Amino acid sequence: MRIGGGDLSTPVPPDRSEEIGTLARELEMMRQALEGRDRQLKMMLAGVAHEVRNPIGGIELFAGLLAEELGTGRAPELAEARAHVVRIQSETAYLKRIVEDFLAFAREQRLQSHPFDAASWIRGAVELLRAEAEAKEVTLEASPMDLPLEGDGGLLTAALVNLLKNAVQASPRGGTIRVRSARVDGDCVVEVEDTGPGIPADNRERIFEPFFTTREKGTGLGLPLAQKIVRAHGGGLSVESAPGRTVFRIRLPLAAAPGATSAA
Repeated sequence: MRIGGGDLSTPVPPDRSEEIGTLARELEMMRQALEGRDRQLKMMLAGVAHEVRNPIGGIELFAGLLAEELGTGRAPELAEARAHVVRIQSETAYLKRIVEDFLAFAREQRLQSHPFDAASWIRGAVELLRAEAEAKEVTLEASPMDLPLEGDGGLLTAALVNLLKNAVQASPRGGTIRVRSARVDGDCVVEVEDTGPGIPADNRERIFEPFFTTREKGTGLGLPLAQKIVRAHGGGLSVESAPGRTVFRIRLPLAAAPGATSAA
């Protein structure tokens, strides 16, 4: 348990010795206070995001109506007005994405667990990014191993899609993204490897911080959300990067074999 590292959900274990026991109790009280404040802050920000989402929807609707009214006339003033509307629609879409990403990140992860296999999960996520990759002439290669998993398939797909989207954005035109899975020490390890420029060492420690981004139109929530989802499943998310090669690794516990029982 690491309060300093942002883990506020794990209670501080008690200790029998008097001095350390007193320190443990004080740390536990501090953890509870920080967790409560963190929960209140998330609730407040989520409420603000919900309120912002409504007017954004209105702007999106009326910008679409305005675009239809302007039609396809060739008058110079109409062309200029259409350009303004396109800019409004683009910026509105960006704001909408920020709000949706924040709400997804702030939301408590209530898992709806069910058994599934790693190969189907990976191939499904890859197909969701296929069109975006092809538009950038990026090749997506998937070589997953059929391993048994248990968890919320929808949330884990969202996490993997975020990693794939990040890889597509980082890849040069004509680059290749390789997605593979393997059994490692009783876990399922999924790797997403791209041939992009790599992540500078100064940024590598910060990429999982909410709202940290180096992209002009990035929200800085894709990687933190992926990490949050993977951790909620008892797994971990790590990165290895050098110029020309970046690998994100998801580590998830394998599902127990049907009929297996734990040792007494």
